[in-house]
Amino acid sequence: YKIARSNNMLMRILAGILIFSIVFSVIAALFMDEGLGGAGGKGGKGGDHEVVPPTSNPSNFSTLVGLEGVKNAIQQVLRPLPIPGLKPVRGLLMYGPPGCGKTEIAKAAAGHFGMTFISVSCSTIMNPLFGQSAINIRNIFRMARSHQPCIVLFDEVDTLIPSKESNGGSDPGSQETSKAVSEWLVEMSSLTKDVNSQVFIFAATNHPKKLDSATLRRFEKKVYVPLPNAAIRSAILKRSYGHLKPDKIRELADLTFGYSSSDLENIEKEVYSLMMEKYKNVKAFKGHIFPDFATIERAI
Repeated sequence: YKIARSNNMLMRILAGILIFSIVFSVIAALFMDEGLGGAGGKGGKGGDHEVVPPTSNPSNFSTLVGLEGVKNAIQQVLRPLPIPGLKPVRGLLMYGPPGCGKTEIAKAAAGHFGMTFISVSCSTIMNPLFGQSAINIRNIFRMARSHQPCIVLFDEVDTLIPSKESNGGSDPGSQETSKAVSEWLVEMSSLTKDVNSQVFIFAATNHPKKLDSATLRRFEKKVYVPLPNAAIRSAILKRSYGHLKPDKIRELADLTFGYSSSDLENIEKEVYSLMMEKYKNVKAFKGHIFPDFATIERAI
């Protein structure tokens, strides 16, 4: 009798835990669905995603130094020739070394063509709750359709849709990733079939080989974003240090061989710190002060 009573009590406890888990999962899913689904405002943050309408986007192709090949590829996607039977390209993948401004390129493209820019951080999409990652993806595409014409950038997309080799295993995490990948593929197929859609999916990665092969095929256009060459580095440096003579700008460009555009921006911060140290005892300034070549060289 005591054993039966104990077993009955154990079953009640387990049943209570199961019911609580189900109710909690449903409530959490509804809450997160509402949080992402309600991100239809005309600016600011949509959940964890940035939504920038064209009227609030100062970026355009003229703000990008060089990268003519990348600009031409984007032009082909966003403004294709009106050839009968030509299928619209919905997916563009930008890959290359880190720090080369892939996010800035996508934002500039949106501003240049008068589109809303939606920046998605892929790390915020994945969720351990069963099926929630797929719901998040569905809501992002729903948000994009409500803001078209628009460009949606999935940054670090390899964290969202990795290859089976890099994901590996049959643990719950990989199963959740598989569901997310499947949902992403379904949404991309839906976009491709809708010839009137004005939603364009851009993605950025530093590791294209880590992407799922089926996903790669959805990106009809793939663009390599290289490190800036000497001419581009000179143009970027001239924007910050235009007070220097041209030969000194070229010398700085040579010193920064192999630097990304992000690295060049970080030099400015280091120069500022050095200037603050240099003039820390000066009480007042007459007019502007500019960093000399030696200070910039030291920052590099």
